[in-house]
Amino acid sequence: MSKHGVAKSASVSTGRPSSGESWLQGLGSRLAVLRKRRRLSQRQLADRAAVDVSTVSRLESGRLNPTITTLVEIANVLEVSVDELADRDPDTFTRSVGASSGERERAMEADRLAALEEEVKRLRSLLDELPVLARKVSLLAAKLAAGQGVRPSRRKKA
Repeated sequence: MSKHGVAKSASVSTGRPSSGESWLQGLGSRLAVLRKRRRLSQRQLADRAAVDVSTVSRLESGRLNPTITTLVEIANVLEVSVDELADRDPDTFTRSVGASSGERERAMEADRLAALEEEVKRLRSLLDELPVLARKVSLLAAKLAAGQGVRPSRRKKA
């Protein structure tokens, strides 16, 4: 078992034929739709279910096989049964959340878009720091060119 509450080699079988979508992908689709219907971010769901946000992200993308404990915690937060969360029958899921497969796909796409928007914000904040760093480098270069050298910073010793 990993530190994220994930069974590393467990295999889940529903006893139903595959419809082209793996059980984990179906779980991820349902999880994303249910989370968004509750207007929760991945971080909010993770905090309330006491799991890492990366666990929620990997579950929604179908890259993580959860433990039953993780499923129970997430189902409790989303106020659905584990059966509703884990059932891969599209008709059952559509009835339980009123979502079509197109809506599930749009929900997954919206989640990917939200993750990209967060990454853009992070990169923009890094870009905002560049002018400050560039000014510092220019000042240091000017001091070096003028033969002043660079004084070590004076830090107080603890």
